[in-house]
Amino acid sequence: MRLNMKGIRVLFLMLCSTCSSQMLLDPDLPEPRIVITGPTGSGKSSLANALLGCDPASSGCLFEVCHDMDSCTKETTYGTGQWLGQGENFTVVDTPGFGDSDGEDPVLITEMLDVLKDTIQHASTILLVLKGTETRFNDALQDMLTKMTMSFGDQWWA
Repeated sequence: MRLNMKGIRVLFLMLCSTCSSQMLLDPDLPEPRIVITGPTGSGKSSLANALLGCDPASSGCLFEVCHDMDSCTKETTYGTGQWLGQGENFTVVDTPGFGDSDGEDPVLITEMLDVLKDTIQHASTILLVLKGTETRFNDALQDMLTKMTMSFGDQWWA
């Protein structure tokens, strides 16, 4: 699979609607379940906090935000809350970035896929968050997309 993003500035892409690795649903996690994925430093944790209605610049948000290019999300974590802090309850999943500054991509991707399969169990939507200034898919992104396709099948691109 070769993807060309030349000249395209992307904030995020909705990759999947109702992706599932298992059909059994955890009734304790509200719907929809939004999984946020993307490279290190692209704003995944900030977006997750904003979707829960927390100002990403404040220190009291659920998901830790780093303000440099070092990776700080090292585990797949999730939270539930109201959409934008006032709507219906939903689940948001923050994943470690690929292109990890510590070179731990294989371990982090495996951990992410395990949590998605064993805990989250399915995703209503998978968001791929990219920096708008990046115009190329690097090897880490292609590797992560390949592994997610192997886990969720080709239908996750629909």
